[in-house]
Amino acid sequence: MKVRLIGHITYDAISLKDDKQEEYVSVGGPPVYSGLLLSKFGINPCVTTRFGPDFDDSKVLWLSRNGFQIDRNAHSKNNTTKFRIQIDTKSKNRTMYLVSKCDDIIADEYEGDVCLLQPVMNELDAEEIEKARKRCSFLFLDPQGFLRISLNGMIQLSANGKLLRYLKYVDAIKVDVEEGRIITGSDDFVKIGKRLLRLGVREAIVTLGASATYLFTKDTVYSVAIPAVKFYDGIGAGDMLGASYAYSRQSMNHAESLAFAVSAAVSRLDRKALDKVPSRKEIEETMNKIISSLARID
Repeated sequence: MKVRLIGHITYDAISLKDDKQEEYVSVGGPPVYSGLLLSKFGINPCVTTRFGPDFDDSKVLWLSRNGFQIDRNAHSKNNTTKFRIQIDTKSKNRTMYLVSKCDDIIADEYEGDVCLLQPVMNELDAEEIEKARKRCSFLFLDPQGFLRISLNGMIQLSANGKLLRYLKYVDAIKVDVEEGRIITGSDDFVKIGKRLLRLGVREAIVTLGASATYLFTKDTVYSVAIPAVKFYDGIGAGDMLGASYAYSRQSMNHAESLAFAVSAAVSRLDRKALDKVPSRKEIEETMNKIISSLARID
């Protein structure tokens, strides 16, 4: 299986509001979390991204050793996209600030069985969704980067009318309730899922934080409860959910893929940053535990 990942690699400066008031910096971004997970499945992902002169050669070598096939035009004059992220570990609320933004992605290669479009800060134009879909068999979209704006450095979400015109090319999408509200105008998760389908998306995943995740298809709606797990920083969990869902849909049905994807996201949620990327064995062990909560509700 050939998988292509499209989105900025980032530096995440993370501060946790808890008893320890911990702060640390980690390489991140959807391509890194998704790619490291896919490497656990024996896949060497093709990665269309940009990073700057502050992303030293040792990090590029580390990506290569982990199976990443980086496109030739990844180097940028501007520094790597960097976010400062403040997390309240009790409420799980997250505040993000944009520190630097890398050059926009030059996407001239889309071939792949599966393509994951996972922008973080408008590094792609929405019209790239159509271009990607014409060159791959299954297109997964995490729309967060099409919705983010920076107001005095603080990241907020804003409607993107152009995005709506291209959702008809999307095979699967993942949103939380706030992203779903911005796209569909509703803050009811059921209406969000069904409106995404009416906009042309074929499979819509709506996450409800620590309670449950729902999958909407043209035929039915599935839900799976999130198991009680210790939360560390939550960074990258959504990226891994998306990557594992897109991967598993090539061989599993909707219900199995939902359970597999949620298991990938939460198996090591108690770990810091990149340490939370699980093995396939860990995913399958978690899946065995949560499969009983899988329900068909419509």
